[in-house]
Amino acid sequence: MRRSPWDCPFCSENVGARDWLVKAGVNGMIFEPDNIEGLAYFMVRLSEDRSEWVRFCEGSLGLAGLADTRRFAEGVAAALARSAPS
Repeated sequence: MRRSPWDCPFCSENVGARDWLVKAGVNGMIFEPDNIEGLAYFMVRLSEDRSEWVRFCEGSLGLAGLADTRRFAEGVAAALARSAPS
């Protein structure tokens, strides 16, 4: 489960761009893909603690620049440059 263009917390499994987009305790929580109980725990915790929800929303807005299109394109270009034959 992911959400956040860019005003909501993340609950994310440990895959994909999670390292760049989810900062545990800042804008979301991380759970292992096979840990349904962990995901449920985090979802309940966020639904019951308004101050934590607000803090994570603010944290998400603070990290929004990491996911803009220009940064994505720069990352793709850098990856392609590294993989190109010399």
